[in-house]
Amino acid sequence: MTVISVMVDSFKLLCWTIPLLSYTVVRLLCFVISLSPGFVRFACYYFTTPNRKCVRYGKESCRQTLDVYSSSSSSSSLVTKMKSPNNDIHAAVVTKPVVVFYTGGAWMIGYKMWGALLARALNAAGIVVVIPDLRNWPWGTMSLMLEDVEQSLLWTVENILEFGGGDPNNVVIVGQSAGGHLVCSLLLSRIIQNKKLYATITNSSNNNNKRDNFFHNDDALSLVMKNNIMGFISLSAPYTFRAMKSTLQNHGLDENFIHRRLCGDKVKEGQNNFEPYRLLLNCPSDILTTEDLPFPIQISHGTMDQTVPYHSAVEFYKELKRVVKPKNGRVAFVSYRGWTHTDAILERPMIAHHLFHKEIFDSVKDWTTTNFDGIWPKDDPAICRGLCPRLLVKLGRFVNPF
Repeated sequence: MTVISVMVDSFKLLCWTIPLLSYTVVRLLCFVISLSPGFVRFACYYFTTPNRKCVRYGKESCRQTLDVYSSSSSSSSLVTKMKSPNNDIHAAVVTKPVVVFYTGGAWMIGYKMWGALLARALNAAGIVVVIPDLRNWPWGTMSLMLEDVEQSLLWTVENILEFGGGDPNNVVIVGQSAGGHLVCSLLLSRIIQNKKLYATITNSSNNNNKRDNFFHNDDALSLVMKNNIMGFISLSAPYTFRAMKSTLQNHGLDENFIHRRLCGDKVKEGQNNFEPYRLLLNCPSDILTTEDLPFPIQISHGTMDQTVPYHSAVEFYKELKRVVKPKNGRVAFVSYRGWTHTDAILERPMIAHHLFHKEIFDSVKDWTTTNFDGIWPKDDPAICRGLCPRLLVKLGRFVNPF
């Protein structure tokens, strides 16, 4: 690196990056102050609710913990009949569907507490909620974050019956912003990887001894995707880093920041599995059949999202539809008119507007494989009572930097 380039980078840091980052921090502080009555009640719930248990799912970092919110509802349940080794039914265990929620946070400030309002609403509806924490930058690169997503999913399937009374065979994944990006990257790259492996085995085999689906890769995650995951909802997620180019620039950063810091210095753009949109661009049309896509995928986005532009989600959805055959039934798009980047999980629930949570509940009822008799508890205090005055929420939406 030459002296001139060092001087240019230093000048950019002092005159561009630091001022814009400072402006973002000030707006964030104003946002927190505006919603402070709601955040106080938010925090009280998180630290005092008896429904939450904190559990470790990994040993590599102190961030590898998750919160299990065990539903206190007695009316909403799944009945799973347990079999003995000789296949005789000997007991019935009452379990509940599970939602695993991965929070946002720009891969840097994500924390499991951010999903407490979602857990509060879905618990009232009889659903067990798991919210994992992940290693964030600078303590972890994106590869380590994907490892944490995989480990937390495997932990949930193996342990949720014991810890939360949840049904490990009826798991729905929800990811918001960076959390949605990580889950989408992990699942989509594994689906495409298994599809290519299936094609290789099929083309090289002369016999008819084929499995009934494409999961020839019998690793733990692939089996969980086949047997346990019932659906995936991605909310306000960036599916390519170019979609956030203007956002990063407005905060004083550039697109190369993600590739150098989060993805690793040796990883170049277009040579990784961190961008779901680019993964799809490299796929031929109709490559994925219904069997290849073992669960429904719903793409949700707010039309007024200033962090991840709405059109980027539409483009990703179109590419996803292009590679999936048949076109209907497995992929859906939900548009939230007038909603911003954090409306669905923060500002709207603060004023008792739980549309996104209700749609998760409806998806759980549609996707799970056994009878879920839950009813949306619209009269429950967790649903019908707001946490913050509407005027303050409106002010918070105005100053929100995200």
